[in-house]
Amino acid sequence: MSSTKTKTRILINVRYTFLACPGGEMVDAEDLKSFGSNTVRVRVPPWAPLSLMLVTGFGPFRNHAENPSSILAASLSNHSAVLTVTYPAVESFAKSLSRVETGPILCLGLNASLEEPVFELYAHNHIGSEPGSSGRKHSRTVIRKSGPKTLGQTLASPAQLPDLPMKLNYTPGSYLCNFVLYSLLVRYPERQIGFIHVPLFESMPRDEQFRRIQHLIQYLAIEDSLQPSDADTSGLDAVVSTL
Repeated sequence: MSSTKTKTRILINVRYTFLACPGGEMVDAEDLKSFGSNTVRVRVPPWAPLSLMLVTGFGPFRNHAENPSSILAASLSNHSAVLTVTYPAVESFAKSLSRVETGPILCLGLNASLEEPVFELYAHNHIGSEPGSSGRKHSRTVIRKSGPKTLGQTLASPAQLPDLPMKLNYTPGSYLCNFVLYSLLVRYPERQIGFIHVPLFESMPRDEQFRRIQHLIQYLAIEDSLQPSDADTSGLDAVVSTL
């Protein structure tokens, strides 16, 4: 695979002038370059319940030109990333977070068979046979060689799970939803990371899905004393490395 196809394009739509870069130096957003055709979009809406929470969603998926996960992600946090539905884009995004300080990370993905959002408890060290939007299957059948077979989410503590205000599920499947969750958990065991599968807006309206996910985030914030911060977060935006 050529280096051009494995690089990640960065599209920035921010309200701030500067972005944090490796080593702590600052660079004007206009100086950031674009690479290849895989896309990670970072946008900064004006409000979020947790100012340091990073929320991700996916771009167009199968016949869904507008993916509910990306729409909800952009509404839920100051910092949201929309990932192209390809393995290289997701893997590049996961690697890039080693260069960025974040608070909790919440990933969203579409499951068109659902009637309501569900909170995923585990990710599995397995890659299914479905290709990404580029039409290419992954060359491996496992995400991390010699990695744990299963990893548990770390966003909610065990004490919080019995009263979590959302249905629980035990597997995010064998495609990119599982891939992004496992990739983040195995790389960043010290961070709080979780995943929610969301249904189509035809199954549950956008506002109701937003309300339920917001309620979950606020529950976690209250339980962990992670109240919204007044700190300047203008330096927290994705710096995405190439593979």
